[in-house]
Amino acid sequence: MQAFIARYYQPLFVSLLAVVLGLAFYSGFLEGKNTEQQKVTLSCNNNVMSSLSIPLETLAAGNTPATKTQSGAYVGSINGTKYYTPSCSGAKRITQANEIWFDNAADAQIQGYSAGKC
Repeated sequence: MQAFIARYYQPLFVSLLAVVLGLAFYSGFLEGKNTEQQKVTLSCNNNVMSSLSIPLETLAAGNTPATKTQSGAYVGSINGTKYYTPSCSGAKRITQANEIWFDNAADAQIQGYSAGKC
């Protein structure tokens, strides 16, 4: 028996490895064919949400803290990723129809905007 194993060790190992990889591939293939929708919900506790400067009621209603009115400490473009102070030259290039206003820098950053160079 030892002679058999010593002689055929490499082909047996390769065959076993091929079977294991084949089963793993087939399992992944079956999982990929699974069309059942699975939803993921991310949540934070109230202490984290309150530190974001956005009232929980606003988030629950699906509203964003940014407004289309011309008020706030920072302005950005709805088509861009930067926010500016209203006196900045970058802010002056934003058309009024594309303006989005933020009360503070944290609100802009939460919505994915970063500070523009002024």
